[in-house]
Amino acid sequence: MEQNDIRAIIVDDEMRSRSSLRNLLEKYVQQVEILGEADGIEDAIKMIDQFKPNLLFLDIQLKQGTSFEILRKIKHKNYFVIFITAYDEYAIKAFKFSAIDYLLKPISLEELIDAVSKVERLDRPIEKITTQKINNLLSFNRLDPTITIHTDHSVEFVRIFDILRLEADGSYTTLFINNAKPLLTSKHLKYYESILDDYNFYRIHQSHLINKMHIKRFNKSDGGYVELIDGSRLPVSRRKKEDFLKSLKI
Repeated sequence: MEQNDIRAIIVDDEMRSRSSLRNLLEKYVQQVEILGEADGIEDAIKMIDQFKPNLLFLDIQLKQGTSFEILRKIKHKNYFVIFITAYDEYAIKAFKFSAIDYLLKPISLEELIDAVSKVERLDRPIEKITTQKINNLLSFNRLDPTITIHTDHSVEFVRIFDILRLEADGSYTTLFINNAKPLLTSKHLKYYESILDDYNFYRIHQSHLINKMHIKRFNKSDGGYVELIDGSRLPVSRRKKEDFLKSLKI
């Protein structure tokens, strides 16, 4: 997307929050043209269908309900979404699993710039990727969730269970997936560690985060290493070894 092609609408029922976001955008993210603001569901629906923005800043919790209702009712479909949320840690993890970005109140300028930059970098048709984003979030299943991986050329939706391991590569991370090609993403390994810690993943080494569901064996020789079902052998750091073995109940 070209930088000067971003046309946005802000939806938030708090005037102070809308003004704060507008001021940040106008001062520091000038590639975003603000088409208007709405403080409720019905006004937002009318404004979005009238002006047809390609970026929506949506506060999740509105006085009349949630902004998900807006997404269900609008006729206009050609847009990206950045949610604004004060939700708890679990909900934030759900947003990280989805392709939809989010901003946590109070909004950080750095995170705002990063979120808009992601919109600029995406090169797939907006309508298709937005449909996937919304469906992925609304159908989020804690028992079998998917995680969204942004690569240089695509956005991939991967079942967490299918991830064998993740390996740090400088400021990048490579994901190794069962029966699929590896994916390289610009996120740090620590980022994935923070959102996968509830799904049986363990960081056995500074460079390796593994899915314990795919461990084939633990070998005590050579200082200790794990072998996964794909045959990969990964070292367990000395300081992690005792805690890791406890997690395996060995």
